[in-house]
Amino acid sequence: MRKRRAFTCSVTRCRNHFFDELDELKSKKVRWAEIDKKDEKFYIPLLKAFVEELSSLNTLYSDVPEKLLNYLLGRNDFYKVIKHTKEKTTEVKPFNIYGTLGLSTKVQKEIYKITRLKMPTEILKMDFKKNSTNTVQIICDNGWTLSLRIHNASEWVEPSLKFDIQLVGVPHNLGSRIESW
Repeated sequence: MRKRRAFTCSVTRCRNHFFDELDELKSKKVRWAEIDKKDEKFYIPLLKAFVEELSSLNTLYSDVPEKLLNYLLGRNDFYKVIKHTKEKTTEVKPFNIYGTLGLSTKVQKEIYKITRLKMPTEILKMDFKKNSTNTVQIICDNGWTLSLRIHNASEWVEPSLKFDIQLVGVPHNLGSRIESW
């Protein structure tokens, strides 16, 4: 267990400057499209602060990568179902994180052995996606990679930005089953 230490929150430092400015722009009814260099002014500094904060937490607590994925993927195992219209197939991917998929029951014997996925234990790299000013990638061990794109959800400026988070890398042992139709 790592020793806890006090640290200053870079996100909080950013909050006053950037979000106060966004509040002011909102009060003036400004559209995002009207802001010159919004990436350099808002997105890049906020993403840098986010990466710094996550790095600080990762230094303090060894379970940050696993907890982050647990938070994003949820508390229950699930199947991801993907329709491939062009190929006329359906793909099913079992996300067996907690080991609850494919278990035998009193009336049904296990049909398929579904491998339990190994969660990440360390963050290998956190940095901006190549040629991007609004997307950070978090690369972890055991095959997990996240892409976090910061964006505004409204045409109008407001002091609220959001992440579009994509799971772009998964463990190599994540199986899938493809069925034609």
